[in-house]
Amino acid sequence: GGAGTPPAGASAAHVGLLEFAAAAKAETMPSPREPPLSEDLEGIIREVARTGLANGYPWDALRKLLARKVEIVLGEFWREAPDFQVQEGESFESAAVEPLTRSLLDARREGAPFTVQRLCELLAEPRGTYKSTRKFLYALQRAVLVTSTEEAVAPFDAEALAAAVAAAGAGGAPAGRKRKLPPELSNGVVSSE
Repeated sequence: GGAGTPPAGASAAHVGLLEFAAAAKAETMPSPREPPLSEDLEGIIREVARTGLANGYPWDALRKLLARKVEIVLGEFWREAPDFQVQEGESFESAAVEPLTRSLLDARREGAPFTVQRLCELLAEPRGTYKSTRKFLYALQRAVLVTSTEEAVAPFDAEALAAAVAAAGAGGAPAGRKRKLPPELSNGVVSSE
């Protein structure tokens, strides 16, 4: 029982995610060379990539899954196309992978980044667009190294939006109608006086 217990009726993927997060917290994570993520966990990443909805999963568990997938995918890219410049004495893991996983796992990050759908798209189909480790890494950085969360950029309130649109439309030109510019501002010959 306890905090890691899934809600009644939770899907196998949800249960698998919570078990994965518990193992990650206990630091019993497999090394990159060990077996890949389960199909259920891969399915979560594909689902978020497809729908953009990460709020069905606890962020603390999802962040561990995404960090692990970043490690796996970047490790595969690096083995196949080591085209990223690493400073002498540094490893690819310390220069490229760890800053991304640290950012995802940062306790100050209170929710999924608003770019979580793009991040999951990159992780679900890493070879879909990118063949170069360097370019893929830059795409991951753009998706991970943002600080705004989904909730911060998407508190969508349909009623408030409708009221704002109605208020904006109440004064001035009716919505959907173009206003005609005065002749002196319309396109034409500019006098050079």
